[in-house]
Amino acid sequence: MYEDDEAILEEIMDELSKEEKKMLRYAMTYARKKGYVLNPDLETTIVVVQGLAARKEQFKRPYCPCRLMNPDSDNRDIICPCDYMEQEIAEDGECHCKLFMSPEHANEVRKELEKVEM
Repeated sequence: MYEDDEAILEEIMDELSKEEKKMLRYAMTYARKKGYVLNPDLETTIVVVQGLAARKEQFKRPYCPCRLMNPDSDNRDIICPCDYMEQEIAEDGECHCKLFMSPEHANEVRKELEKVEM
């Protein structure tokens, strides 16, 4: 994420539960480590983080909230960050959930958000 994005995220931390805050911090750290960024559309980021936290609470693992779980599988392939994320970002600029993005794709999303706000 960019510095201004992190400042905005800090502002919304009050809206998140303790588990959601942990999940957001984890996602931010992971993104930074891998050279990705989080979605600059904060509404989307919050919804995905809340879904991850809810699944972690329910299933004890942060399964991707945007993928269906298979009752006949251990679903390890969809523990966030899922096995498909890097390929999706390479192909589409973003993962299926739209949580993680390439910096270039995030810039495009940011420009679109700015158009909507005008």
